[in-house]
Amino acid sequence: MIVFEQGCPHRRRLEAWYAQRGSLPERTVELGSYHAMLGCVLAGMGAALVPRSVISTFPESTRLRITALPKGQNRIRTLMIWPKDSRSPKVEALRELLATD
Repeated sequence: MIVFEQGCPHRRRLEAWYAQRGSLPERTVELGSYHAMLGCVLAGMGAALVPRSVISTFPESTRLRITALPKGQNRIRTLMIWPKDSRSPKVEALRELLATD
């Protein structure tokens, strides 16, 4: 299992998937970036759970086997956070863009 450190919602979802099937992965590899995770998956080290949008930015994505999660398990709320007193024009533009969805 290729994951971020404890507390990551994608990790919790993958751990729950294994537990639901009554099995545990042989090993857990913790990494700090999605692309490093995908590189490890490509090298055959294990499986990872990542947003579809990340896969589209991975240069070797055509070499990966991608399986969508079942309906009801395929959505995770993602929050955008920034320093309270920060008023960056780029952050504001992104916030406004996300607020329209």
